[in-house]
Amino acid sequence: MRIVLAFLSSLLYLSASAQSVEHYRQLALKGNAAAQDSMGHYYKEGLGIEKNLQEAFKWYLLSAQQGNISAMVDVGHMYLDGIGTAKDHDEALKWYEQAAKSNDARALCALGYMYSSGKGPMLDYTRAMTLFQQASAAGYEMADYNIGWLYMDGKGVMPDVPRAVAIFNKLCEKGNSDGMEYMGRLYMLGRGVEKDTLKGLQLLEAAADKKNNAAIELLAWAYFEPVGVQQDSAKGIQWLKKAALNNDIRAANVLGRTYYVGIGVPQDYKEAYSWFLLSAKNGDTRGQEFVASMLDKGMGVDQNTPAAIEWYYSAYRQGSKYAAGALGQILYTGTGGLQDKKKGKEMLNEAAKYGDKNAIEYLKKIK
Repeated sequence: MRIVLAFLSSLLYLSASAQSVEHYRQLALKGNAAAQDSMGHYYKEGLGIEKNLQEAFKWYLLSAQQGNISAMVDVGHMYLDGIGTAKDHDEALKWYEQAAKSNDARALCALGYMYSSGKGPMLDYTRAMTLFQQASAAGYEMADYNIGWLYMDGKGVMPDVPRAVAIFNKLCEKGNSDGMEYMGRLYMLGRGVEKDTLKGLQLLEAAADKKNNAAIELLAWAYFEPVGVQQDSAKGIQWLKKAALNNDIRAANVLGRTYYVGIGVPQDYKEAYSWFLLSAKNGDTRGQEFVASMLDKGMGVDQNTPAAIEWYYSAYRQGSKYAAGALGQILYTGTGGLQDKKKGKEMLNEAAKYGDKNAIEYLKKIK
């Protein structure tokens, strides 16, 4: 459950205008931590201003450095996923731990996720359960979801499927879309409950109506790889598009690859490019790599090497070694009018160090 200030802030974000953004920018420039946090959200969501994830990270970090708890958690999220900055799990952990000192429910839940996913210092389900329980006590429903998952799979606790099902059912009663999505999955599989494909689909659709992207993706795959429903690739594509347009990066990437290769649909590079671009604009490194490559090769879009370079740099700043190799080749050859053999070779060596095969082969050619 979000605190009142967070709720009020969300209302502010929804009504953001260019004028209000400028007002908060001026406050933020004067060092106001709350305004800096707001600027981070405006840039992250593209509210009242053009979306810019690097700018979002910059403002969140400035706010977090002044002790803003909400901003600390958002900085952690961006480091964890490599959004607007290079992926850095150690930095994510640091900021989550700082926010958790104030018993912030989001931070506690995020820490629990790091320990339960192995992205923290170690894989520790017992520690994760403790953190989720602390977040749950603060009223954070996502923590209840994670507790249910741990009981379902017996991670850090003895398996207790009935208890897990009870937790997810309670979330459903509260209208929680994550609970609906999980129960829908259980009914589709017949795990912990009697298998009921129709009820499973109904729960997934109810969650999808609440814009739950995990549920939307499951509905899509239910039609791609039919589980008790008639195969219908067109319907699966429709569900994926719904998720992608709801800023589901993974769905946008799947659509991009689907049209790029021609899986269940006619191959269409132009359509593929449009979905990769949506993913890229949402800060996804893989989407940025595809957009850059397609711009560089003129696949589905007019060839534009300078624009490709910009997207490669965006991916590179987020830790992409593929982008480092591609940029290295562009700089070394001078494609697009930007030649810097020394810098190009440095970037190729960087990519090769991390096993990029294209960079390794290219370095062999230029030695």
